[in-house]
Amino acid sequence: MKNFLFLSLLLLPAMYGTGQTQNVDSLVNVLETQKLTLDEQYDLYLNITKSYRQTDLEKSIEYAEKGLALATKAKNKTKQSKFNENLGSAYSQMGNYETALNYAEKSLSLSKDAGDKQQELSGLSLIALTYYRKSNMDASLTYYIKALNLAEELENKNSQISILSNIASIYRYIGSNERGTYYLEKLKTLVGDDDNPRIQYMIYYELAAILWSEREWEKSMEYTLKALELSRILKNERSEQNCLSGLAKYYRNIKDYDKALDYANQSLQIAEKLMDQKEIIYALTTLSGVYREAGKYQECEMTAYRAWELDTTQVDYSARARTFNIAVANLFLGNEKKAEYFFELNNEITYKITEKSIHESITEWT
Repeated sequence: MKNFLFLSLLLLPAMYGTGQTQNVDSLVNVLETQKLTLDEQYDLYLNITKSYRQTDLEKSIEYAEKGLALATKAKNKTKQSKFNENLGSAYSQMGNYETALNYAEKSLSLSKDAGDKQQELSGLSLIALTYYRKSNMDASLTYYIKALNLAEELENKNSQISILSNIASIYRYIGSNERGTYYLEKLKTLVGDDDNPRIQYMIYYELAAILWSEREWEKSMEYTLKALELSRILKNERSEQNCLSGLAKYYRNIKDYDKALDYANQSLQIAEKLMDQKEIIYALTTLSGVYREAGKYQECEMTAYRAWELDTTQVDYSARARTFNIAVANLFLGNEKKAEYFFELNNEITYKITEKSIHESITEWT
């Protein structure tokens, strides 16, 4: 009982406190020095793994692997599933998507073997998120729909809210505003009059994005500012980063480049702090677009090329934007051969995006 109480006091600040590194060190110390039950060891490994995922992905993987070895030896399939999920999350965050999917699929299989539907929901959501980060929106939607169906079966309202928001975002991202609005309306119906800041953030953010795609810039900014305020109340840096990126694009559009650069740099700083490769790429692409329109071609080329080097395999609107930025910047800098190469690359990416869009439209109508 003494150990249990000691652990309970430690786990709470590890998850919610501000001195995260100190808290992780405390958890590691307990793990290495205290006599613990198997369940207590599982809980510690999981919490250490999750905490390190905010500061040190290699350490997160190290402790997840140790926890997985313990769970495998004990033949505990639910815990094996959880550790595989955490390994998948870490590799997904690092941008190592194939390895992430391998662990996520193992997690999903183990959760089914264990008959743990809540853990199965976590596995489906991780696979969907990883495919999104991999820019495979079709696969991401497939798994998010599966996750939504399971969340509805489990009557898990919080998961339904998150998943509906993600589905709406993806449809909006691929230009299907009608479908995005459909899922946003489902989200609004589900939450009703709930004034929970997290829920309100999701609604304001999605509304802002839809209004942006419909070129209602002022109204979009109004909702983005409301979403930004809520993200800071929630202390959710990932949500804050998304809002800052949106504001950077707004001020770029109205040619207030100083404000645009300020918001774009804030967005990049948070993405780097979160160590999320896809978000770093997006933030760098946004920043390079501001530099291009501001006529700062040296900075534009450097920033866009840094984003390009992080992942040269993506075929999406972000890849199209950064190849265009690199091409234009090099054209103005007098590097004609490099500009020509990236213009050709940009045309190839545009063609592939258009081809995919046509295929999706045909599929939808047949």
